[in-house]
Amino acid sequence: MQMRNEIQVEEGRRTADTARTLLVLLGIAVGLFPSCFPAPTWQPQPTYTPPSGSTSTAVQVTPTQTATVVPTHLVVDGVAYRHDSLAIQTGFYPDPFAIAGLSGGTIEASYLGNTPYGACLGYTEANPNHMMTLSTAMDYLRLEAASSGHLSLLILGPDGWRCRADTRPVGQGGVAPVIEGSWPAGTYRVWVGTYGKTTQYNYSLSFSGTPLQAVTVPTTPRELDTQSGSTRYQSLRLLPGFQPDPQRVDGTSGSGREVDVSYLGTSASGPCRGVTDALPSHRIALDGPFTYLRLRVESQSDTTLVVHGPTGWLCNDDSVGLDPQIESAFPAGTLRVWVGSYRSGEAAPYLLTVSGQPVQAATPQVDPTGGAYTPRHGSLALATGFSPDPQTTAGVSGGSQPVSGLGGSQTATCAGYTELAPSHMLYLNSAFDYLRLDAEAEGDTTLLVAGPGGWMCDDDTAGSDPRIAGSFAAGTYRIWVGSADRRERHSYTLSVTTQPVRPVFRPGRRPRLADDNLRGALVLSPGFEPDPQVVAGQAGGDHRLSDLGGQATQACGGFAGSSAGHTLILGEDFSYLRLEVSSDGNTTLAMEGPQGWTCNDDAVGENPRLEGPFAAGTYRIWVGTHYPDSSCAYSLSITESPPSRRIPQRLRRP
Repeated sequence: MQMRNEIQVEEGRRTADTARTLLVLLGIAVGLFPSCFPAPTWQPQPTYTPPSGSTSTAVQVTPTQTATVVPTHLVVDGVAYRHDSLAIQTGFYPDPFAIAGLSGGTIEASYLGNTPYGACLGYTEANPNHMMTLSTAMDYLRLEAASSGHLSLLILGPDGWRCRADTRPVGQGGVAPVIEGSWPAGTYRVWVGTYGKTTQYNYSLSFSGTPLQAVTVPTTPRELDTQSGSTRYQSLRLLPGFQPDPQRVDGTSGSGREVDVSYLGTSASGPCRGVTDALPSHRIALDGPFTYLRLRVESQSDTTLVVHGPTGWLCNDDSVGLDPQIESAFPAGTLRVWVGSYRSGEAAPYLLTVSGQPVQAATPQVDPTGGAYTPRHGSLALATGFSPDPQTTAGVSGGSQPVSGLGGSQTATCAGYTELAPSHMLYLNSAFDYLRLDAEAEGDTTLLVAGPGGWMCDDDTAGSDPRIAGSFAAGTYRIWVGSADRRERHSYTLSVTTQPVRPVFRPGRRPRLADDNLRGALVLSPGFEPDPQVVAGQAGGDHRLSDLGGQATQACGGFAGSSAGHTLILGEDFSYLRLEVSSDGNTTLAMEGPQGWTCNDDAVGENPRLEGPFAAGTYRIWVGTHYPDSSCAYSLSITESPPSRRIPQRLRRP
């Protein structure tokens, strides 16, 4: 027993010595490069004391720390967090344990895409809710977030992003996201989001190193049941010319044992979406062929529709507002009908209407004459030389009326959904040689204008924002600001100006950075000498490169100046070219060329590299730093030679 205690004491000393060494090294690094490493604000970590006699490692938790929020993307480089930080080792005590926080925020996480654990969904704040440090790799660790609402879990660690939402139900409301598996040692940033942009929930985030015990549960079906004769609700038997027409049956959408119908793909009547029970909601026996039959679901919730019959699968979502509808000819036979919910965990009463009478064609319900409708938001009256310029007004986009069938637009195709009444009225007391209307919002909006010359429409001329510009005759103009998705409503600002568009850098947009004040251009052709070519500069600036949205290599990151640092002109195609930054700081690389934006970060330690075939053309190059208002000297080398593959010393032959 005495020997065992001595071993445990010695192991504790070694662990403490290792921790002190790491802290000293970190302090040296920060001292050497203060301009590229913002000073972190660490707090002492109070240690949870296990009960007497326990030999397990304690869980360490740091109290809440105030963070500065960055309003466009998640902060992945800073050390600020909003709730608690914790340090975990294998065998931590107690197991499980939990910490609390407040979910949600204004930043949409879907730009992160998909991960091996699931899609990145929901809204959260820029800074992480928690920081988690694993001093050792763990073969198994489970994180589970629970609350009364829908949550999503977003984690960034040494092995990249892990995201999950709606993993398993909790009680009657809410769904708990769970991320489990093996975890390498290192630092993890943890965000807890909600599905709604303005929704927040108090949550409990639990940690456990013990896998859940296998329990016997009814197997969740993965496909819809097309064989059995059972249904969840009422069935129908119909002959052509049936009376009364329409026939109506009701039920509740969704199911406790959900099947995601997206595995069916896209049908002739629309994409297969939503979740429902494997068992059909209804069966419809057709005792004769129908040249036309219409099935429509009406509900206060967002529902979907799936039909399987003699000719295969038909699906629909949102043909009539948020309601699905399927119209088709059907041979005699049996139709199995599933009414689903668009979102997992939702269930809502619905009415299914079946009719043999076609719907009379209707024109889009927006009125260019205004009729008796008054504008839903502000109006403007302008004459030549108005001041201030621009004039602005605001409102909320969207509605239930589709406008894609308007036609006759003098500009772009009409798109989106809006309300019947116009959003604004614009009264021009004189003609304008040039006038520009811009609707700016966080979401995807569209613009429709009806005036003396007819319709003008636009979508996505300015990123995801619409813009209409040109000459305007004197008269009255009715303006609708729509949403690209009928389920969405976006607060927007409508500006009216006589000023032409000028390139500007705006956070949250995808601008073309200015190309003036270049530091000298390199003109190269294959076989150039000397190789490599080397140029130098100062990295950094206050413009966020992530707003550029580079795609060829990875998302652009870091901060740089508005002007390109270098211009590279290639007289011919290169089968291989390598651009590599060397610096004592943490740098990033962004390049605009003939194929668009290409970016990199940390390909060589903390320095970036771009390599591969390059087409002839002009390339503008920015070298950034990870943090705003920081600066580092760098050298940029350009070579036709691939990087050398150095053999580690221990593998070389003597």
